[in-house]
Amino acid sequence: MSNFKPLIDQDALAVVTIRLEADGEPYAGKVGVAEVIRNRMRRLYSSDGTVSGTVLRRLQFSCWNAADPRRAQMCNAYEAAPLSRAARDAWDESAHTALVSGATLYHAATMDPYPDWASRAKFVVQLGGHRFYRDEE
Repeated sequence: MSNFKPLIDQDALAVVTIRLEADGEPYAGKVGVAEVIRNRMRRLYSSDGTVSGTVLRRLQFSCWNAADPRRAQMCNAYEAAPLSRAARDAWDESAHTALVSGATLYHAATMDPYPDWASRAKFVVQLGGHRFYRDEE
């Protein structure tokens, strides 16, 4: 079994998720989204500990919801594109950063109203257009 390689690379799936969730964000915002993915994986927070089991979990990362038209477009994204390189760099860097202080949740700052869970979570920081939270369960 050790000769079998997953068809979809987990790092590439993380990079695509960062692109879909944070393309319009400053670099720190991209790193923040990457940290949330890693924090969820580490804490098994709505996650099985893998990238795919984290970002593809139903209703967790809105970019993978059926209504998001950009997810099909990302199948044609180029690895060498500047936005892809920035997302890859953010994913790699997030293994050694703590910009969001352990946050496992975030939402667009422009949401009105904020998600229900935001009133029960601890606000940590806003990076670009995303507000990051730590669930205090």
